[in-house]
Amino acid sequence: MNMNIAFKELSNSAAQYGAIKECFDTYEKEVSQRINDDITSRKSELDNLLQQKKTREINRESEFKRFKNLQEIVIEQLKKNRNCLQQLISIL
Repeated sequence: MNMNIAFKELSNSAAQYGAIKECFDTYEKEVSQRINDDITSRKSELDNLLQQKKTREINRESEFKRFKNLQEIVIEQLKKNRNCLQQLISIL
């Protein structure tokens, strides 16, 4: 009779273990999915930030070239004005 009681307790323990294991397996899957979703979301954010950085660097380079060109134009105009002024002074 003690064997029957021990067998029933063992069967109950096995059933409880199976139910607990199933809960933990489900929990593990949900947590893994959330982690993967978070990683995917963060990767997307980082990709967007990287694209913005590249775009700004391109814009910065373009603006630098534009200002450098403008500087050269201003310097050239200044030289022309200086020459005109010197000519005017020499005439007077």
